[in-house]
Amino acid sequence: MFQLPASGLRILPLALLALAFAACDSGPDSETVGAQAGEVAVPLGESASLDGLALSFQAIAEDSRCPEGVDCVWAGRATVRLVVDGAAHTLPVVDPEREPDAGVRVGSRVLFAVALTPYPSETAPSSDRPVVTVAAFAAR
Repeated sequence: MFQLPASGLRILPLALLALAFAACDSGPDSETVGAQAGEVAVPLGESASLDGLALSFQAIAEDSRCPEGVDCVWAGRATVRLVVDGAAHTLPVVDPEREPDAGVRVGSRVLFAVALTPYPSETAPSSDRPVVTVAAFAAR
């Protein structure tokens, strides 16, 4: 019967782990999202146009982002509610390059909420009106 030397037993778990990571599917990537077609900042309760689409920023659905100046275990997340050409969508605020599957496809475009300001602060809540930045990319 074949036996691995002791040094081989230490390497085997690492090799299996590397194979497991290599087999993982990272989901959609730049193959599903093309070039950026435009970007617009929309204040809460207002509407704007982006690449021929009518957008309306309806609400902040979630904002658990770690406040500036605070050490958090989890960075948190922000999610916004938008109406795009009459259809309601809830979108997380993400970096499209890191999370290409987080956008919503509308016709020949993929929309992403890419920023939400103001960023939470450890001190008193901001009196600034929330603004979401939405980016449109060509869908492939």
